[in-house]
Amino acid sequence: GAVNHSSAGSVRSEILNMGEIFLVTAGYDAAIRFWEAPSGTVYRTISYTDSQVNKLCISPNNEQLAVAGNQKIRIFNIASKDFFEEITLSGHTNNVTGIGYDQTSSWLYSCSEDCSVKIWDFRTEKFQHEVHDKHFVNAAELHPNQAEIVFGNQNGDITIWDLAAGKKTKSFVLCPDDALRSISITPDAKRMAAVTNSGTCYTWELARTGLMDTDLSKYSEHKAHDVHVLKCLYSKDGKILATTSADHTVRLWDAETMSLDKTLSGHSRWVWDCAFSSDSKYLVTASSDASARLWDLQSGETIRQYSGNKKEKAMVAIALSDAGSA
Repeated sequence: GAVNHSSAGSVRSEILNMGEIFLVTAGYDAAIRFWEAPSGTVYRTISYTDSQVNKLCISPNNEQLAVAGNQKIRIFNIASKDFFEEITLSGHTNNVTGIGYDQTSSWLYSCSEDCSVKIWDFRTEKFQHEVHDKHFVNAAELHPNQAEIVFGNQNGDITIWDLAAGKKTKSFVLCPDDALRSISITPDAKRMAAVTNSGTCYTWELARTGLMDTDLSKYSEHKAHDVHVLKCLYSKDGKILATTSADHTVRLWDAETMSLDKTLSGHSRWVWDCAFSSDSKYLVTASSDASARLWDLQSGETIRQYSGNKKEKAMVAIALSDAGSA
């Protein structure tokens, strides 16, 4: 029987019956695909012809899918039977490179190659607040305190946006001319990681009170890969840091010691994106080889491969929803 974890009642139960876990993939083939994770079956496809898809994000309440493309962010209601499009957020003038929700699923933040970071209120479909940077902003992450956004740019600068103060409060030149690609903070807010084009991973121990009181110049530096790292992500339990790379692999690091635990090999091209299951035992990945994979992290093996991408077009974005995270 279905376990109903949300107010969206029967439809949510129906999705949970599809194997409790579903994943969403997108990229360069004009479609967003919803897969039953255990069986590998595509059960829904949404045509997406605006542009390539850069990022996907499922809201914490599992009711919305946010899709970031070139300039636009489109929001689909995935708690409804027909997955209708609820809102289009227009305001960025270049590729949207990052999106995320606050923990109550009531607002969204985004960053872009238009050198801005924006906050959107769904009631108005317009951005409420924005800050500007001098360079492409490639990554942004909301601190678990819901009051600070950290973002990284093409020039290797890391900046803190204090949402209460309404302004950028701190900026640090981390790695001049080495583009920051991705930033992740552990759910318990103890650690932060950032990765770059050169394959470097930087980690910080965060102040209990947040980013404002963290000395950004006190970091550890690790050579994570020999080429571009495209994404870094901490597991839900905060124990693992995953890095995905242009070297076709994903590496799993012990979050505390930054010792290499495992290398996940199997993709044949760049690995762009990844997502952990809520129990931190599985990882899904998306690659330019036109496939996604589900990995068992204990064995380091691929359990399932998801390929259905037309003409071998790259899969660059992935999102995972499982019952545990609802």
